[in-house]
Amino acid sequence: MHQYPIHLHAHDLLREAAQDRLARQVQAASRSARAPRPHLNLLALLRRLRPA
Repeated sequence: MHQYPIHLHAHDLLREAAQDRLARQVQAASRSARAPRPHLNLLALLRRLRPA
């Protein structure tokens, strides 16, 4: 069995958790599609995630 460097494994877990959180945020943003312009919610979300 291949031995995983522990820091790489932790990094993978963190990245997966971040992607999972992002997916939930995007789902929540698209679920609030009752808003007049739901795409603006997604743009704001992406802007917050990617600091300028």
